[in-house]
Amino acid sequence: MISLLDNLTKRNVIDYTVNSYVEIFNDFLTNASLCLLNGRNYIHDDFTSISTKGSSVVDYCAVPYENLSRYKNFEVIRASVLCNKSEIPGIINPQHISDHSMLCWELEANFSSNSEIKANKCSVSSKNQNQKKSVSYNVKNIPNNWMSDQVSINSINECIHNIECSDGLKKRC
Repeated sequence: MISLLDNLTKRNVIDYTVNSYVEIFNDFLTNASLCLLNGRNYIHDDFTSISTKGSSVVDYCAVPYENLSRYKNFEVIRASVLCNKSEIPGIINPQHISDHSMLCWELEANFSSNSEIKANKCSVSSKNQNQKKSVSYNVKNIPNNWMSDQVSINSINECIHNIECSDGLKKRC
């Protein structure tokens, strides 16, 4: 275990403020064999909370350290940036924009066979990795019963099962 910790990629730390929970959090990460993805394997790192009180990193992505290399392109995207990329920039009142950022990353999951991935694929890969694609979703009119039918629930559970049984998570299924 210690040898794996010694080989972790160095983190780019941007917030050096420490609170009283740092030791408890570090003990949790160590005992659970986790490390922070924030500041590693990133394409854009930033503060996760930006407000009139200041900027800090308060939102974290903790991942199993033995699988750290499977997590790519970590990115912190400010909520204001997401709102400005919407179909109608400026439509959202700045007072209603969250002061927390969105954390995004790619996870490389290796399935042992193609038969585990059926018509309902869990992930989408682009043939042209250099092509940037912006996707917007209108979430204002989602019905309360959306994806609560048995077919949707079964599909979601199957996707979760396939991810859990991938080579990357090393779980026996």
